[in-house]
Amino acid sequence: MKWLDYQKEKATEVEQSLESVLLETLGRKGRLAEACRYAVLGGGKRLRPLLCLAACEDVGGDASDAIRAATAIELVHAYSLVHDDLPAMDDDAMRRGKPTVHVKFDQPTAILVGDALLTAAFEIVPPPFAKELAQSAGGKRLILGQMLDLNLNGEPADLDEIHRHKTGALFEFSCLVGAVQGGAAPEVAGNFKAFGTRVGVAFQYRDDILDNEQVELARTRLQKWSTSALALLEVGGSTTPRLRAFCEWLVGS
Repeated sequence: MKWLDYQKEKATEVEQSLESVLLETLGRKGRLAEACRYAVLGGGKRLRPLLCLAACEDVGGDASDAIRAATAIELVHAYSLVHDDLPAMDDDAMRRGKPTVHVKFDQPTAILVGDALLTAAFEIVPPPFAKELAQSAGGKRLILGQMLDLNLNGEPADLDEIHRHKTGALFEFSCLVGAVQGGAAPEVAGNFKAFGTRVGVAFQYRDDILDNEQVELARTRLQKWSTSALALLEVGGSTTPRLRAFCEWLVGS
């Protein structure tokens, strides 16, 4: 199995769920709903929801069992991007080949879009996972990672910590909730959670390579983190073709 084949197979399902949830939680009319749809739909690799579905299927579940949780995860990710792009943060004018939300609309709208997407995620996430999602998106993980990134002092040792929080947190939650929704035993779900953290860090180093940032360091650490992630899938001799394919895509693409 190749990851890009799986991505193509599930892309429509994820997009349809996102569109349905935005209609359910925000409606279709008004500037806020329009801006939220602009922020979420029609772009992005959807890696976090896809990893959630992949984890669910890799433990023998059906992707439909995890689609609401996967959609909530992508809404949190979208909110984080809208806020990260703001002039007070990363001050980015383009995202996914089009103007960022604060450029297309305005800064107050962008702030409210982020707020709306985050609260919509908690409206739809299965209740047993609300606390874990809050922890993943909160001040000890994703938000902490952004804070650390804002204060990056240029030391290479800081990068693992930033990536583990800012990117690894939602990857971790994606793999955990997917495994649980697929019926995984607690020890398997725990391995998937740790796998998610590690591939999240590896993915961020892959992005660093593509952005030509500290390329040699990034290559070394991409290999290190992806190898350690794969090792977790060896435990118990489990068959995890989709998650393995993701690791292969990380290193090979």
